[in-house]
Amino acid sequence: MNTLDLALRNLLRNRRRSLATLLAMVIGLCATLLFGGYAGNTLYAMETGYVQLHGHLQLQRRDHFLYGSGNPAAYGIAHYPRLIEQIRRDPVLAPLLTVVTPKLQLGGIAGHFSAALSTNVASVGVIAPEQAILREWNDYGAASYTPPMSLLGTPADSVVIGTGVARKLQLCQALGVLPCPAPARAATPASAPAMPADLAALSAQEAGPAPAATATANANTKLPPPASRCWPPPSKARPTWWA
Repeated sequence: MNTLDLALRNLLRNRRRSLATLLAMVIGLCATLLFGGYAGNTLYAMETGYVQLHGHLQLQRRDHFLYGSGNPAAYGIAHYPRLIEQIRRDPVLAPLLTVVTPKLQLGGIAGHFSAALSTNVASVGVIAPEQAILREWNDYGAASYTPPMSLLGTPADSVVIGTGVARKLQLCQALGVLPCPAPARAATPASAPAMPADLAALSAQEAGPAPAATATANANTKLPPPASRCWPPPSKARPTWWA
């Protein structure tokens, strides 16, 4: 008891010093709790966004991360519907699953040949209704920045074109992208060399007739190339499931 009395008298002897020490402890504790809460919420938000786009678990062919980006067709899962059915019927995994869906990712070059323009693109192929179910996951109640699935209720061969791709390919007027100013074109000098005949013929062959401008920005548009030009073919996909 004497020890407590001594400590209390020591605190009351210099009240300003005791109050400053107490305030420093309170401020430090509040700052630590605030930063910890912010860091935890950030991690929850990152996990929520990743699961909404890619699922909890992905199955990929061996060496896909090593060589798949250079040859996606060779390192895809050829018979993915059969694998998905096996996963859905698994006695251990089935009670834990909400959706199992394939996903196709590839990179390429998109061109607007009538304007002699092209740009690199990253393409993702999904099944819209299943992907919409995947994006509903939010067990942590964190802020979700995943955009809604705009392909719901559209034909299976519909696409969403990004605003940046439309701007780079000068498709803003055709797709109704606003605001999207057209770039200023420099005047071609009279002494500029003409395009070689073989390249001009190839460009005219690829351009073909101009399509009707009926789509809107980020709207669902039919894929113009035939199925024989798809790379990799639709059968090369990997399943993603959400438990």
